[in-house]
Amino acid sequence: PIRSVLEPGESDDVEFVLFGHTNSKFNCFAICEVEGGPEYKLTLIGESSTVAYSLDASYLDFGRVVYTEYEERELTLINKGRVPYKWSVNMDKLSSYGLFEFVPSEGMVQPNEEIKITVRFRPGIPRKFAETVFINVAHFDPAKITLYGEGKFPVATVTLPRYRHKG
Repeated sequence: PIRSVLEPGESDDVEFVLFGHTNSKFNCFAICEVEGGPEYKLTLIGESSTVAYSLDASYLDFGRVVYTEYEERELTLINKGRVPYKWSVNMDKLSSYGLFEFVPSEGMVQPNEEIKITVRFRPGIPRKFAETVFINVAHFDPAKITLYGEGKFPVATVTLPRYRHKG
């Protein structure tokens, strides 16, 4: 509230909102008057910054992986600004559950922090895969990440000449 009356022993929370220009710092005072008492000078400090991020890759290629095993790659999300923000991986477009796993799959990135995201590919069947996931970062449009891999089935075929045994 801008104005309020408090009885002795009461308290009230006051919220200050800063509508700052990009990359600006503010320092000001608020004077609180107490009827029949002293004035209190409160220091208010604020800062604004842009929300900026980067991903170190737009695609990951896992190559050929034995269909019963898994392969890992790393993706890095970098907060280039001074504002923390939430992020998450949207895997709704994957063709099958468990094909790719992201650890962690969501979280909060602090200012100037890098988050390493481990991406695990488990083919499960021998075939080629080209899949798309989206990384949701703050208020930005989702970032598209394309994932490639191939499940392989190891087989050895040998053709040997046959010799007849005389006897």
